[in-house]
Amino acid sequence: MNDVMETALYLLGRHEEPPPGHDGELPFRVRRTLEAGLVVSYCRPFSESDGLMSLSPPNGLSHEARQIHEELRKRRNKVYAHTDQSPYRLIRRLADPESGALTDFEQWSPPDRALNTAIAALAAANARAFDNEARAIERMLGLSPSAETDDDPSPNPLPDTDDALT
Repeated sequence: MNDVMETALYLLGRHEEPPPGHDGELPFRVRRTLEAGLVVSYCRPFSESDGLMSLSPPNGLSHEARQIHEELRKRRNKVYAHTDQSPYRLIRRLADPESGALTDFEQWSPPDRALNTAIAALAAANARAFDNEARAIERMLGLSPSAETDDDPSPNPLPDTDDALT
């Protein structure tokens, strides 16, 4: 989930130090690559795989957060991890007006700033829930002191949006 949160923050221009040449605008292909990585990475813990169980979103998420979660799963399955034609990604074959040569053109609906902000907050909520669950299992197995609590001591990277999602 940290990869998802950091990518969403980068797409929002809210990273700690801009990399060389970063001016807030990303080249088209770079943005598409980051978006694909963001969505696929977010969905990874919730997807079935050989030999590993899939996780459910944490309890306590708002209706809006659950809708965003499902939206990301749809985008993963229809746009980023597969090449289905869908309302999010349309392939158009266009003819060059001069030569008549056909060229495929991809039209897609990228996540907007509001969705990237919500994704970062949702990833933070999931990361805290995963960490709390792991600590509870460690305590149950006697691998950590029982005095620890399930409260996440780490700061919230998006305090202005996270409350709306839980």
